[in-house]
This record gives sequence, structure tokens and C-alpha cells, in this order.
Amino acid sequence: MRIIFSFILLFFMITLGACSSTVDAPVPEIAESSPESIEPEIIFAEDFSSGQVSNWDIHIINPDEEAGWSISETEEGLHYEGRQHAFARPPVDGLTDHTINFKFKLLEDASGVLPFNFSFREKTNNGHQRYFVSIGLNEIGLTKQNTASHLTLSPNDFNLIRKLYHPLESNIWYELKVSVLENLILVYLDDQLIIQHLDHDNPLLIGKIAFETLEQSRILIDDIVIVRDYVEYYTDKIAELEKELTGPIINRTTHGIISWDETWQGEMHIVGDIIVEKGYTLTIEPGTTITIAAKQDLHNLCTYEPDLRQGIRGRNEVLPPGYEGIHPGEPFRDEENHIRILVLGTLHAVGTPEKMITFTSDSPNPDIWDWTGLLFENGILSYSKMKYYRVLHPGNGTVVSHNILKNVGECAIGAHNGTAIIEHNQISYAGHELIDIQGGSHIIRYNSLGPNIGTGHCGIVVVNGTSQIYNNQIYQCPHGILLLGGTPSIFDNTISECYQGITYDVPADSFRIEDNTLINNKRDIRRNY
Repeated sequence: MRIIFSFILLFFMITLGACSSTVDAPVPEIAESSPESIEPEIIFAEDFSSGQVSNWDIHIINPDEEAGWSISETEEGLHYEGRQHAFARPPVDGLTDHTINFKFKLLEDASGVLPFNFSFREKTNNGHQRYFVSIGLNEIGLTKQNTASHLTLSPNDFNLIRKLYHPLESNIWYELKVSVLENLILVYLDDQLIIQHLDHDNPLLIGKIAFETLEQSRILIDDIVIVRDYVEYYTDKIAELEKELTGPIINRTTHGIISWDETWQGEMHIVGDIIVEKGYTLTIEPGTTITIAAKQDLHNLCTYEPDLRQGIRGRNEVLPPGYEGIHPGEPFRDEENHIRILVLGTLHAVGTPEKMITFTSDSPNPDIWDWTGLLFENGILSYSKMKYYRVLHPGNGTVVSHNILKNVGECAIGAHNGTAIIEHNQISYAGHELIDIQGGSHIIRYNSLGPNIGTGHCGIVVVNGTSQIYNNQIYQCPHGILLLGGTPSIFDNTISECYQGITYDVPADSFRIEDNTLINNKRDIRRNY
């Protein structure tokens, strides 16, 4: 097979002619050149059309009759095929600043979850050091490995730098391009930049490349070209990229696992679940608008079985434990088709009165079940507008303040164990309670709660815990405050125009309830015991 290769070198376009199996070109005179005048130095090219490979290093990890790399012929021509766990290293070493392009195809009879890795700046003479792009059936990642000895391989040797969810199909050619300039790494899939990273932690600056198939995998590769880049001409560009990479992500469509500190700005479109891993911070800047894809999820990251169920809960259906929160007649959470934002690290979403942060559905006809919601373990959510979600769960030590929450499927705020400060919020129109306190010792103060018209709905429900609830305005709810348990302190609240102001489902001896103002309720106090 003979292919005409076209490449976009970093920061400018260069078109290459037809390539033979191995091509060398003279190094240009750097002192007399400029970025626009440099001819590319092709230091390696291979399209396998000769049916042979020369001086490749093949290393099979678990030898068997199928493992290894060999020329393979298909209707499209000749390619290089890898099977099982084996490395294939072309005869190039000492690579520093370069760009590599190649095509790959995942074969349909491969059953491995992670078909292959592409390594660069690899060293194997003293242990194993490398960067590698891992290509999975549903994910693409960038990892740095630093193994001191082949005899002491440990999971701690691998540092996952980036991972994103990107489903790939079998029997389709994809093009991968990796550019490395000093400590800058850029990874492209089909000419789309998908990973960018600046390594400031003892970066690897020289080495070879390798194609690594893994257990139960079969792939084809083809059209490999390696071009040397000249970092001397890109110093300013690298500085610009470093500033960009350490700055906010602006106007982006995104989803997946975030295992680094990230900042959102502008208009963000969320098309799949977001998980911010522990130890990392998601910052959302004032004025940012976050639209969430309604009733769809490009890649579901929720595996909790009760949340995966689809359909509508029957009027008289009895559910097993784990399905709490789904009322009769309501749709189940159907997580495979609904997005949640889960922050296991820290959320710092702080708007201003003039530039509030917005979370909303992307549907032209939104409803209260469009996306699952926001759950964050640490941090603050302040001066935001959030709607068309099922639930907001703040964690222990978090702050939820000065937000406008409305048009909610379940609880506008669900506070469980721990201590959260929930203050100065305007909350209305939830399918369940405006604030649901299941436990913990939360501070609920200075909120405006209502209207929340609907049978069985209430402003605040207390199931357990020792929360303090004071100086809130609660109005136009079937129940202003519903007490089901715990030992809360409830004082200095104003409850008005509710069907029942305060409802006790348990004896009031354990509650501190005093100095509340009850106005124009159909019934100020009701005791159901």
C-alpha cells in the first residue's frame, strides 16, 4: 500500500510527499532558518507496503503461539498486526522533540478491555521509564511510568496524568498523533486535540517509541511517520501554551474523569458524567454557564444498581433498600441516560450577584428530570442558578449560599451526615422537599423557601440529626417544617401561607422549637402522634 501522508506540524502546516519505508533528510541550518522556512526532517517512516520490516525489536511478554507482531494482509493492503501482550519497537532511539503519526484499527475479535499502549520517550536499559497513551474500548489515557527495576514492578510506578472517556469502534481506522516538545505533550485523535500536558515533575526528555498490545487484544497499525521538531523556534509558543494549560478551560464540551485541578469559564456543555477525583479541585468562575445534555449520557460512570433502573415506579410498588427517594409515579433515575456531576475532591464554584454561575438543561423543552444533579464532598457553591435537576447533595464542611434553586425533580438540597452551611438561598418548586435533612448537624439559616405547592411536599423535612434551623422564610408549602425524628433546634423562622406550619410525626420533647412566627397557615401546628 502506498499512502500520501499529510501532517499538521505544531503551529504550522507542512504537506509531505509520498514516503518510502525509511527516509532520511538533512538537518536544516538552524541559524539561517525561520519556523516558516524549515523543511521537516523525517526521521522514520513505514507503510509496510514492502511486506517486510527491518530491525524492529519484538519483545513478547507471555510467549504463546499467537503472541507477537507480524505483517498482515487485508483487502486494504499490508499492515502490521499485534496480538496478545507484546512490544514492537521500530529502529529509532534518542528521540527528543518530535511528532509521530500513525493509524490503528481495533479488530472485532479482540476481547481485551485495553487493546494497546503507545509509548514514547521510553527507556528500558535501567528499569522502565516512559510516557504512554493507553487506547481502550471506551477510554483514552496518558500515563507516566517510572519503574526502577523490572523485578520490582508496582502499581505505584504508574502515574495517570489524564483520562477521558471516548468510545471507539472496531474495524475502523483511527489516526493518533503525539507531539512532544521539551516537557509539553500534545495528543490528537483524528486531528482533534484530546490531551495536553506540561510535565514539571522530572520530565522524560529522550527515548524511543513502542507499540504494546495487551492480553486478549488484536490491532493493526500502519502509515507511521516520525518528524523531528525544533524546539528553538517554539519557545514563545510553548510559553503561550503553558499559560493556556494552567488557565481556565473556556467554552468546551466535556465529560469524564478529572484527575487534575481544572477551571471552567464561559459556556461549558456537559455531555456525560463528570467525576472529579479526590485530591483535585474543580473551579467554576463567575458568569460561567453550564448546560447539561438532557436525558442522555455519552458515557455513564454510575454503577450503583438502584440508580440504573429505568421506567416508572408503580403506585403500589414496594422497592428493596437502595431505592429511597423515588416516589410512586416518578421515573427511576436511569443513570445510563442521565448525567451527574460528582466532585469527590473540592468544588469551588463562587459567582457574584452580577455574574451568577448557571447550571441548566440543554433541552429546548426542559423538565425536572433532565439531569441527575450535583454531588460535592468538599468546597463551596455560591451565587449560582440551578434548575431541571433531581437533587443537590453537599458534603461535610461544605457551604451552599446565595443560590437560586428551582424546578427540581426530587430534593432541591439533600443534606445527609456531617455539617453543611446552607444559607441565603432562594429555593422553590421541587418534586419533594426544598431541603431534606437526613442526618448530621447542619446550619440552615436565612433562606427563602417557597413556593412548593404539591401534595406531601414541604419546605424542610428533618429525619434525623441535630441541625440548627433559624431565620428562614418558609411560605406556600403543604408543610412548612415536617419533623420525623432527630433533635433539631428550630427558632426565629417565619412560616406563612402553608397548609400546615409545623408538623410533628414524633413527640416534641426532644426538639428545641421557639420564637417562630406562624402567619396565615391553614393550621399552624399539627401533631401526628
